[in-house]
Amino acid sequence: MLPEILPYLLLILGFSAVIKGADLFVEGASDIAKRLGVSELVIGLTIVAFGTSAPELAVNVLAAFGGSTDLAIGNIFGSNFTNILLILGISALIAPLVVNKKILHIDIPFMVLVMAMAVVLANDMLLSRASESTIANGDALVLLGFLCVFFVYMLRSAQSENDTGMQGKPRYSSTLVATRVFLVGLAGLVLGGNWVVSGATTIAKTFGLSDTFIGLTIVAIGTSISELVASAVAAMRWKADIAIGNVVGSNILNTVFVLPLTALTASAPIAFDMSSNIDALVMISAGILLGISLIIGQKRVIDRWAGVIFVCLYFAYMGVLIYRNVG
Repeated sequence: MLPEILPYLLLILGFSAVIKGADLFVEGASDIAKRLGVSELVIGLTIVAFGTSAPELAVNVLAAFGGSTDLAIGNIFGSNFTNILLILGISALIAPLVVNKKILHIDIPFMVLVMAMAVVLANDMLLSRASESTIANGDALVLLGFLCVFFVYMLRSAQSENDTGMQGKPRYSSTLVATRVFLVGLAGLVLGGNWVVSGATTIAKTFGLSDTFIGLTIVAIGTSISELVASAVAAMRWKADIAIGNVVGSNILNTVFVLPLTALTASAPIAFDMSSNIDALVMISAGILLGISLIIGQKRVIDRWAGVIFVCLYFAYMGVLIYRNVG
């Protein structure tokens, strides 16, 4: 009886750990930002994004070692469009998100650029008429080069920004206490996310679903729970820079850190299925749609109507995936 219900128990425990971990994670990050004089935008794009990308990294590296490369690529593509359409959509439904100019003019275009570059590097058969399409070590090094560019930009932003958004006193008594809260929250996010993924994947495989489908849907949602709860909690606390920076930063890190590290740790170049180009197109289109939504209407605001559209598009594509893989 226990082996049968264990995956469902992991799901419940995982969700509980992620929800509580995200609350502590956002509060700790915000407190540290106030004490260091660093903007919440920078914190969201780096520390929070790294923490909430940890489940994707753990799942992908394990998948690479286990030879489940279809699951690894599906996890990256699925997580990226889930972050934009579902997570930002839900966050905007909770509270309209006012977007920092730097996010609109620099970070979102850079996110779209690196996602498109990853797709270009993977399409060897389409672009260079190779016998197969793979993400090899050379492709991984190119993506890691973009990671270096991202870090340099963030360091300069942190040094030059005169932040006016850091209002209010720190919540905790010292930086050490805030750091402990942050780390406990991070542990909850990582452990909870992995429990959710483990339970969901076991349940899905029981029904005979493919690795690609599992990666694009269940694993992508599971590894994005960290981003979902962290951004939703940030939105509820009117910390839009953390909510948006978390999603954009996580997508960038998924593409230029998690994906190349997966390729470097795999025993062979990661095979890229040409049918995944449809999912790649959805991922890139979601990034472009995010930028367009911030230009039209109420500029630099993701309002509730945009949130409704994002969430509806997400579930519409989930329906397409289910029909494509199960129907």
